[in-house]
Amino acid sequence: MKQPSFVLIPFARSLNGNILPIIGYTTIFNRSSIGTTIGKDKILIEEGNGIPRLMWEGDKVSYITERENTNYYLWNTDFSNATHVNTNVAFTNEEGIAPNGKLESWAMKPTTQSAVAKYSQQVATSGSLDESTFSIYAKNNGTEPINILLARGTAPYTNWGDADFNLTSGTVVENSTGTARIEDAGNGWYRISVSGTPVDTGGQIIRIGTGSTATYLGDGVELWGGQFETNKVPTSFIKTEGSSVFRDNDYIDFRDYDEDAFSEDEGAFYFDVRFDDLGDALSMVTFSDGTTNNKIQVRSQANNSGIMILVSKDSDLFTYVHSVDAYSKNVKVMVMVDGASTRVSVNGEIVAVDTSTTIAFSDVNRFTNTDYDYRDNSTTFSGIISDIRAYPMKITDAEANYITNI
Repeated sequence: MKQPSFVLIPFARSLNGNILPIIGYTTIFNRSSIGTTIGKDKILIEEGNGIPRLMWEGDKVSYITERENTNYYLWNTDFSNATHVNTNVAFTNEEGIAPNGKLESWAMKPTTQSAVAKYSQQVATSGSLDESTFSIYAKNNGTEPINILLARGTAPYTNWGDADFNLTSGTVVENSTGTARIEDAGNGWYRISVSGTPVDTGGQIIRIGTGSTATYLGDGVELWGGQFETNKVPTSFIKTEGSSVFRDNDYIDFRDYDEDAFSEDEGAFYFDVRFDDLGDALSMVTFSDGTTNNKIQVRSQANNSGIMILVSKDSDLFTYVHSVDAYSKNVKVMVMVDGASTRVSVNGEIVAVDTSTTIAFSDVNRFTNTDYDYRDNSTTFSGIISDIRAYPMKITDAEANYITNI
């Protein structure tokens, strides 16, 4: 197997059992806030400022990089606080092991079988809200289904998100408004969420309760870790107490100052990534020379319609759009260049050949999880980076298709 000159994959173990990256040459990784990720046993763990976040999916380990976000949902691991308004329910804490592996889960127990049991919180936001998402970790304790309802914070209380979830089967059983998702979070927990566009500015009401066809058995439902954010999908968990909490962008900037890794004219660039669905926002991973002139890039398309492979050499530009399910699956891309032509393999198939853009392998010397400047918040890659490589040699079509085969 041909060896790359640059590899960005996590493969070293830290003292706490998490995975840390080993990256050659000069690399900047930064995030000026705490971030969370998922460990090997599906336990949610916290990483400090500037520490790369890596996530286990079975035996596969990947980087998480996300753009900045804020959780407006207060006291999201303490349901005894007065910000949570209870109706026909009682909460008890330390009911079981929460998604972070600690004895922190709360049980929401219905106190009646003749009315909807619920609790609510009005979150304070400011300005006009684009598509927003509420998510919470939930575990069946006898009451099915569980409902999320999102509404305008003042009369008329117009709903903009409404869905029922079955925590036994792990399914969305009814979704009348907004977009509902349910994700297996391990150890009996699910992360349930509803996304939509708020009907007004300012505060929004978030209500968690029993569904319209609920059965009142056992001890209700266990809850932990609510999150309200102005994003099209739920992002990694952000803990809050009495005020909203901000999570910074993740930055990756690899710079080959000695130009050893990118000294050949012919070579190939490999991307194994999974994009979050950011709607119209751009999300990019890029090899470049640190300017807009020369770059090889894989980027998201508006409304999760696919990915774009973009290759630029001075004023020449080549683009290819490939349809993928960007939110749920990794995509594997290899871009092969030699100074005269560009060939593209996606998921085991040659999909494009171009001779109009004459970029060479040696025209770039840098990798970022943005457009070309690692400080560009507007294009920060949001999703999973499983493998990034640069091969300083000819890669045949057959070899490229083998490497990108899914």
